Amino acid sequence: MQFPLPHICRCPPKAAAVTLVLVMTVAAGGYAVLHKTSAPADTFPDWQPVINSHWSYNFKLPASFSLVSKSDADELMRYRASGTIFEAYVTQAASLKAYLRDLDTERATGFEGQPSVTIVEARRASVDGLSAQEREFRVNAAGFSAMETMAFDGGKIYRFSTLFEDAPQITAEGRRLHRNILSTVRFRPE
Repeated sequence: MQFPLPHICRCPPKAAAVTLVLVMTVAAGGYAVLHKTSAPADTFPDWQPVINSHWSYNFKLPASFSLVSKSDADELMRYRASGTIFEAYVTQAASLKAYLRDLDTERATGFEGQPSVTIVEARRASVDGLSAQEREFRVNAAGFSAMETMAFDGGKIYRFSTLFEDAPQITAEGRRLHRNILSTVRFRPE
């Protein structure tokens, strides 16, 4: 049994089809304009950009930080701002797990045969989409606290450390600073 279709348009079928296609195209275009995704806004527009073209990454730091030392091959860059040091370090490694094992072995006797650091907390993290390890620790000889986040990519370890010279314990503000800096890291910038 066939049911008659209602007569929606009083025009030939070809004209109705063309009209339908035009209406759908305009509707799709309107949807795209209304739901347009744009690049995320710069969360820290007043921060200074740091570009390491040798190791293909960049990040941003608060304007108060200034460069205090840099190695010849740019594998270590150190910045300072009133009682806080931020370091970006790159080295070759087989894996994150192997790097952490070697680092822990080195630090186990790094201070006159005693541990140079005491790890307070360790957790998984992410840096620009890469799996990473975040650690909070005390620097035993100096008596201050620090955070470091290490990510592995393409045979390289990227280690970002924030050292708080005036703080025996990391504050919520210190954690926020470290994580905010890490949120600006981009590997292989265009």
